[in-house]
Amino acid sequence: MKRHVLIYRNHLLPISETFIYNQTLLLNQYKAFLLGSKLSSEPRISLPNDRMFLINTGNKHGWLREFGFKVFGWIPPDVLHWIQERSPSLIHAHFGPDGLISIPIAEKLQLPLIVTFHGRDATLKPQFANNYTHKKLIWQKLKLIKRANLFIAVSDFIRQRLIERGFPEQRIVTHYIGVNVSQFKNTPNPEHDPLALFVGRLVPKKGCEFLIQAFREVAKAIPSAKLVIIGDGTEREKLEKLAAEFLNLRQNCIFLGAQSHKTVRHYMRKAWVQCAPSITAPSGDSEGLPIVVLEAMASGVPVVASRHAGIPEAVIHGETGFLTEEGNIQEISKRLYTLLNDRDLCRRMGTAGRRQVEKKFSLERQNRKLEKIYNQIVVEHSCHE
Repeated sequence: MKRHVLIYRNHLLPISETFIYNQTLLLNQYKAFLLGSKLSSEPRISLPNDRMFLINTGNKHGWLREFGFKVFGWIPPDVLHWIQERSPSLIHAHFGPDGLISIPIAEKLQLPLIVTFHGRDATLKPQFANNYTHKKLIWQKLKLIKRANLFIAVSDFIRQRLIERGFPEQRIVTHYIGVNVSQFKNTPNPEHDPLALFVGRLVPKKGCEFLIQAFREVAKAIPSAKLVIIGDGTEREKLEKLAAEFLNLRQNCIFLGAQSHKTVRHYMRKAWVQCAPSITAPSGDSEGLPIVVLEAMASGVPVVASRHAGIPEAVIHGETGFLTEEGNIQEISKRLYTLLNDRDLCRRMGTAGRRQVEKKFSLERQNRKLEKIYNQIVVEHSCHE
């Protein structure tokens, strides 16, 4: 019989967090149930009703329930009853602030608590915290350190950032979130016109403005080349204006907004190269290891990305793609031109990238490792009871 794990995520579940869906609902030894404060206001993933529960379902009463839970640690009776009926063996919270919010549940039910840090939650400078839950993490970090049984970092880079912030090294493990390789067709021989693809939220740390500036020179040299940008965010209007300033990019740069995972996979099959020009934002906000990089590699698409955060832990420079310095427009342009002008190189690098993902980042492999982590924590917790 499968053990149960309670997954806590504040907002269930924006489409940008498909990786959480895949990790939790495709486990083998464990059956996952998701608890959230409310539904995401962004385009979101459809979740099975029998596997999720919301503290705030709308209206003033729902808001008061959410407020009481987040601020005072009050667990509504129906929430507690729903959790108890499912008898979870442990709680796994995604993102640092969510881990802190989960503590009252762990305490009430005497459950072990695992917290995964993904990026911003481990790198944002304290003075730039702009919402209550992140500020609470800063104020009560020691409470989380004391109560959580284990911290998971999605890359070695994030693990190092946690250590630098005072988290206990012996209770931090690096665990890469895997990608479902079977969902991505290995298409390392582009048959369409040269196409560079960017997928991600349009926020400063994604570095999309440097990509647009770099692509200006690429489009001059390869007029048929296209840059497709999938995603939405606070920077979209600024980026569209930037693209419009370059006369030759009006036909070459296409903004599609947020799209479904199915649409993303469609464009990955057409892409010659995936772009991930991430930077460290002035606020300190950094990536962990962008899942889209792994998905592109699973699709047999070479990657042009910056030497940023955990990206070099996946992309092998000169073998599965090219790494550039953060914000180096000239270098990004040069690497894009090299790939968009050479189908055979795209094929070789794409094939190597697919092998790399199969070997190190497949969802099946990584979920097995995660379940071993769960088993270890459950056993250790039971020994201390």
